[in-house]
Amino acid sequence: MGHCPECLSGLNDNFDFVFMDIVKLHYLDAFKESMPLLKKGGAIAADNILTHKKETSEYIEYISSIDNIKTEIYSEWNGLAVSYKIT
Repeated sequence: MGHCPECLSGLNDNFDFVFMDIVKLHYLDAFKESMPLLKKGGAIAADNILTHKKETSEYIEYISSIDNIKTEIYSEWNGLAVSYKIT
């Protein structure tokens, strides 16, 4: 779900998984809007983080600083960040 943060507004359900196939300028905004929608133990995946490294640097810095999120970054397929909500 989610090509932009606007796609997330109005959703009231909680999800086990959110995939962010979004434009480079909205990675951080969409991630922040996805967090309240994610169930405990759920995951958010964002793609193309290597291709758009410059544009997603704030996103990478932000997800690395959150205490209740564990993030793994994979270099396959243009880069993929998978963040797991621990609490």
